[in-house]
Amino acid sequence: MSTDPAPHALAAIYLAAVVTVEIDGQWMSAEEAVVGVGEDLHVITAWNPGPLRLSRDVNRSRNRDLRMRLEKHSSRLYPALGADPGSEYAEESWGTSGLSDETALAIAREFDQVAIFRLAPHEQIVLGCQNGWRVSRQYSS
Repeated sequence: MSTDPAPHALAAIYLAAVVTVEIDGQWMSAEEAVVGVGEDLHVITAWNPGPLRLSRDVNRSRNRDLRMRLEKHSSRLYPALGADPGSEYAEESWGTSGLSDETALAIAREFDQVAIFRLAPHEQIVLGCQNGWRVSRQYSS
């Protein structure tokens, strides 16, 4: 993976995202979800690839396709949301365990995504899909 630095503004947007995951019918923070599952989770979306802004129906259709793609690699899928803390904007996503970073990134690239999340016990990590950048932050709890 390249060590190119993340574009500063883009990294800041992704790092600020509030990620929640539904485990056994209960929505949890990223940190709680990792504890609940007992291992790292990747969170991937198919919404709004690159600079495109698609309709809700098209985004949901793409996310259904993503789910089918992820099911080929993991039987443990969890509904997830990536939300902008400064607005009501959120993207429906999927959390999954048991994937390598390389596999998760390859799948996200199939859906023209810019980055994905890896949720670990003490940090939220953002992995760039194209340039191999990586940034992280500690959970605030």
